[in-house]
Amino acid sequence: MENIHSSKRFGTGIVIVLAGIILLLANLELLPWPWRRVLVSWPMILVGVGLINFIHRQRTVGLIFTLVGVYFLLPRILHDFDWYDFWRFWPVLLIVGGLSMLWGRRGPVSKDGEMPKASEKDVLDETTVLGNASIWSRSTNFRGGEVTTVLGSCMLHLSEARLSDQGAVLDVSAVLGNVKIFVPRNWQVQIDVSNVLGSFTDKRLMGGDQPSTPGVLLIKGSCVLGGGEVLNY
Repeated sequence: MENIHSSKRFGTGIVIVLAGIILLLANLELLPWPWRRVLVSWPMILVGVGLINFIHRQRTVGLIFTLVGVYFLLPRILHDFDWYDFWRFWPVLLIVGGLSMLWGRRGPVSKDGEMPKASEKDVLDETTVLGNASIWSRSTNFRGGEVTTVLGSCMLHLSEARLSDQGAVLDVSAVLGNVKIFVPRNWQVQIDVSNVLGSFTDKRLMGGDQPSTPGVLLIKGSCVLGGGEVLNY
């Protein structure tokens, strides 16, 4: 499990680093115009989001974003591409949107617009890209996991979870996104998150009559142009 998490984080980091290198070369005017016209464009954002979804094994969403991005890149790549031919295929966008609705997660939507998702896994592995998510953990031996948000937000509710006596390690990554973690008041929590033009804050209310848990929840990771909060009930 740890190797899977490491490979996902490494892959996401590679995509972000490549995006930064491309933008830097474009700003320094070291990128040839034909390349810049393709790589520094809004359809490439969709392709990048698709690649990140592929890395996190969300193949359906990744395929949809990649296909839409490539579709709008065609006039920039093929110089003899006829705009008439381009607009003839615009219904493909409707087909892709319909497939995303058919293959997307189903269930009730909370009042805040997130898709509630109950999880009994002891180790979480959640990724949110360009969207909102709300996860309710009901684990009886919570040991942590990984939560990643890219241009989105994620709310993790641990009020119904039981912390492992050995503790738990939760790896959080927020890239232009936000993560909120709700924990019971008697949980012991340590925060070790690196911030790059972002912040991760502890907003828990201290006190209470319940004895503290024997284990400790360690929250680590990074916030890059994003933020995170730990709150309690």
